[in-house]
Amino acid sequence: MRHVKPLIKISRRQGVLFALFLVIYEFLTYISNDMILSGMYQVIDEFHANPSNIASAVTCFMIGGACLQFIIGPLSDTYGRRKVMLSGVVLFLISTFSLAIAHNMHQFLMERIFQGMGICFIGTIGYATLQEIFNDTDAVKMTALMSSISIVSPLLGPLAGSWIVLHASWREIFELIVVCTVVALWGLWRFMPEPIGQTT
Repeated sequence: MRHVKPLIKISRRQGVLFALFLVIYEFLTYISNDMILSGMYQVIDEFHANPSNIASAVTCFMIGGACLQFIIGPLSDTYGRRKVMLSGVVLFLISTFSLAIAHNMHQFLMERIFQGMGICFIGTIGYATLQEIFNDTDAVKMTALMSSISIVSPLLGPLAGSWIVLHASWREIFELIVVCTVVALWGLWRFMPEPIGQTT
């Protein structure tokens, strides 16, 4: 990271911190799905729902993660990368908070769709912004590092989720994700540049 140099008029520190908070957000979106898997039997018991809803919860998250890809690209071209990215993080934050206070299985599954939508903004906007503010070599190095960090979530998620449901409630999984997402949102709001309209 020492030799990374942005192509637009931002400091190296801002570019690196943007990448750091982006990977934190990416990590949270993926681990939120892996952590709750350990608590789904608690969810089913609390809502007196059919066990088949365990698979449905995963499916809803994946549907959310696939349904906005063709929309947010043109939106970010029109309104700016920064605005759309921050909107996506807010959407993920609100849906995760709603999951923490869900009252029934129907609401839980609906919010899982909206939570999954948070993933759409990472590749379509976050990684695209990295490509626009760094040269090809630096961008590839940074995205490779970020990807290697994010793939740890399938290993840590079930373990962390199991520990939480063993000592507390499944709701506290989402409460923890909410707190961490607030940090990620602050970091992206503070350090994410707007590459559209800037010249090198």
